Amino acid sequence: MITERVQNLFDFIDWLHSQTEYFLSQQQLVDELNEIRAEQNKLSPTKHFKDREKFDSLQRELLEKFAVIETRVINPIHEKIQFYDVTDISTPIVNLNALGELLELQRKYDENDLEKIQKAKYQYIIYRIKTRWQPYFSFGPFFSDLDRELYEYFKFFEEDNEVEYISAKPVKAESLEDLVMQFTGRKNLTNKPEPVANGVSVKASLKPEVIEPLFNILKDFFEKEQQDSFKTILETFENSPEKLLFKANGNRLADTFKRLIETDLITGMQKTDLINFIAANFNFFYRGEVKEFKIKTLGQTISENTNPCKKPIISIAGSEVIRNSNYL
Repeated sequence: MITERVQNLFDFIDWLHSQTEYFLSQQQLVDELNEIRAEQNKLSPTKHFKDREKFDSLQRELLEKFAVIETRVINPIHEKIQFYDVTDISTPIVNLNALGELLELQRKYDENDLEKIQKAKYQYIIYRIKTRWQPYFSFGPFFSDLDRELYEYFKFFEEDNEVEYISAKPVKAESLEDLVMQFTGRKNLTNKPEPVANGVSVKASLKPEVIEPLFNILKDFFEKEQQDSFKTILETFENSPEKLLFKANGNRLADTFKRLIETDLITGMQKTDLINFIAANFNFFYRGEVKEFKIKTLGQTISENTNPCKKPIISIAGSEVIRNSNYL
């Protein structure tokens, strides 16, 4: 069933798709901004007063043009993000409010849901493939983070390798079929793509320098007979033959992994993968009972920030994992 949050996200995608050509019509202004920046980069405003005067003049011109782009493009997108409650864009990390519910929908959907999912997927692909390399469409971290989250999600519903086009270069196309023809030479989505030669699969991993200190902090949250298995998970990020029992509130383990992935100490994995990985490999202890992790609850902690941990186990400074004083 498509929830209100998921529908809001799909409506936001629909709006982006409807505005694609309008946004692209503003590209001339962006090109002019880039030319001004290029001119500024040739100057040495701290070394000579003439360069300083020229730089300041260019800066005034740049700010005037940027104000137009802000009015025509940036502000409308901001307003729609807030209107559809897509995420909190005031934070440095973009966490989709609908992510937990998207993952639930991935597990349980009907034919009507699938039709809406496929429509949103196609619309987002068309929008992003046309705007991917337009400078102001990067929009800070928002679209790059949204790309990563939706890439992983839509990959599950992929029909013909089309999700790869989310990261492709822009082309002129009116439909997904046009894109398929331009990128693969095939006329439709029914033929399976040829395998990619020398393809490289990115494997999830934890930075080697933090494995041992992290293990030492967390090992006492597991029974002694499971500690070796837990260390193996940290070293390999491969699924455990049996679920390991985390002897505390599961929110604390989820928060720990959230901190690791948000500081790039975990690489080769998106938040959606991490959520599924935790659910597949761990149980937790709560009020005297063993509990299973729920995808929705993990999403609220790791992606949506609606279920923050009140007693985090670790803090991270640079690439150093630090045990909090009240970790037990």
